Amino acid sequence: MNDHFFSAVDRPIPFGGLDSTDPLTFKVYDPNRIVLGKRMEDQLRIGVCLWHSFNWPGSDVFGLGTFDRPWLAPGQDPLTAAEAKLDAAFEFIAKLGVPGFCFHDRDVAPEGGTFAETKAHLEHIVDRTESHMARTGAKLLWGTANLFSHPRYAAGAATNPDPEIFAYAAAQVKLALEATHRLKGANYVLWGGREGYETLLNTDLAQEEAQLARFLTLVAEHKHKIGFPGTLLIEPKPHEPTKHQYDYDCATVHGFLARHGLDTEYRLNIEANHATLAGHSVRNGFAQIKYDPTATSCTSLPAAFHPAYSTSSEDTRVPVDRALIQRSFLGRDWPFRVLQHGESDRHLAQRGFDLVRRAARQPVPEHVLRAVVRLLRGVLVSG
Repeated sequence: MNDHFFSAVDRPIPFGGLDSTDPLTFKVYDPNRIVLGKRMEDQLRIGVCLWHSFNWPGSDVFGLGTFDRPWLAPGQDPLTAAEAKLDAAFEFIAKLGVPGFCFHDRDVAPEGGTFAETKAHLEHIVDRTESHMARTGAKLLWGTANLFSHPRYAAGAATNPDPEIFAYAAAQVKLALEATHRLKGANYVLWGGREGYETLLNTDLAQEEAQLARFLTLVAEHKHKIGFPGTLLIEPKPHEPTKHQYDYDCATVHGFLARHGLDTEYRLNIEANHATLAGHSVRNGFAQIKYDPTATSCTSLPAAFHPAYSTSSEDTRVPVDRALIQRSFLGRDWPFRVLQHGESDRHLAQRGFDLVRRAARQPVPEHVLRAVVRLLRGVLVSG
């Protein structure tokens, strides 16, 4: 393997404009062009994903890979090959001139014969990644753990019926989150490619939902324990590889998070093709994250939005201020905003229940819930 894998490209790719005849120039992307008050680079925050770009041989179910990826050839020392792959990736990032990158743990570091060896491999690669980041100025948009490729995860990671697999997955996420924190990643993503089912005949939905909620709670707790300042993101996808995934779409994920008191800990990482796989347009997913926390009414918006939807973008990220929501609720302002969209008192009461449960972080007695119902109905009647 050469020291410079992309040796034919001897300079960073420049902006050439629409009339450029040089194939190695950007026609439209000009990082310093001001778009809506911000540099194009800051608006788009383009990043190189290390899985398909560098950790996939270009194969399909009918044939072998067609990509030139010498570090994926069999018979090599796994760690040496991982170093070559990382070096080529950062050469590509620097010559492409994009500001960011993202990765799964297994994209950059090989699995060892033991968990301790796997941990050592990741720490070694993180050291090397830090050097590359300092040299190129590239920033980590997000890191994540691959909880879907290894055969141990065939029946799920967080939802696996084997407690040893659950524990192994939790330990793997712990390491990946710590690596992301060390590399100053802006976000940490969880995608449940194996969290779902092929058939209900051998699936306990209640058990698996409880396990998944417990797993995500552990991740959020560790985020706070290590002081990771980034955002935890769930990436919805309806299926593939699993026939039915629990993170089906944006609305499903939010319902799950709210039901388990996790909607203040997680936001959404929306991928366009995942929305189309769910039978939606990508606009459907993005519509659910648009929310104006300063609006006095919702009538100016094209749809009713929930403040817990967000993305990793600074412009669309909406931190959920529980105290503010409670003040709005108790001040009888929030119910009227909801009513402007024609929600029934039953739906309004349910939202009231959810607020109380999340605020209390414990089971709410039935008589308290009935009192909330009477309060809300009184608000509706009295105006």
